[in-house]
Amino acid sequence: MSVLGAPKLRKITLPSGDDWIEVNIALPAKDMMGIDAGTDEEKSFAIIAAAIKDWSFTKADGTKADITAENVSLLSTADMIVINQALGFTSEMMAATQKKS
Repeated sequence: MSVLGAPKLRKITLPSGDDWIEVNIALPAKDMMGIDAGTDEEKSFAIIAAAIKDWSFTKADGTKADITAENVSLLSTADMIVINQALGFTSEMMAATQKKS
């Protein structure tokens, strides 16, 4: 039995290299409420950024990169597919979002 609202973290190795993310695959709906990021694509990046709790990406100076919607938008398409699948976002859901734009 799950504890209501408790995070379910999953560490995922990304296909673009040796990088990884730790993502909350049970992101509460309340964490997505109030995301006002503009376009549907920007909202998608903001939701994914909210789900990511840690990652291995760094800035040019070697410090850990902040987990932001803007930085999420810089991930490769292959990485985004894996992340979307881990979060349970289907291609049909993503296509429906694109049609609304």
